[in-house]
Amino acid sequence: MPEELVQGRQAVYFDFFYDALSTDPSRITPEARAAYVSAYGTDSTLTSGFNGYRAFPAGAEENRRNTEVGTATPLLYLRGERESGDIDAYIRGFREAGIAQVKQGIVPGAGHFAQEEAPKETWRLIAGFAGI
Repeated sequence: MPEELVQGRQAVYFDFFYDALSTDPSRITPEARAAYVSAYGTDSTLTSGFNGYRAFPAGAEENRRNTEVGTATPLLYLRGERESGDIDAYIRGFREAGIAQVKQGIVPGAGHFAQEEAPKETWRLIAGFAGI
């Protein structure tokens, strides 16, 4: 059903979220917006995008099964400074899911779309985590 509601209206759909969840919607340029619309322009790419959300319950179940095993793979969880939600609760959830090495970072001045709203700061945090 989401595909039927969004197909042909990708720009309206994405613009709603960019405008509602970003600190400054103008930071998400018209070129970036057009690139996302284009990337999700076909039925199959739109379905693939929605399938990520559809997989959440299965991913949560898989995480519950693997909690005892855990993982040593390091994880960096970034979020915008003005994004809603409790970052500490997310970090606890990752640790409870068996992720032993989780670090967090806040992207100053950004909302939900930190990579678009503050690309240099987002990259600085990623590079620091990766040691590059």
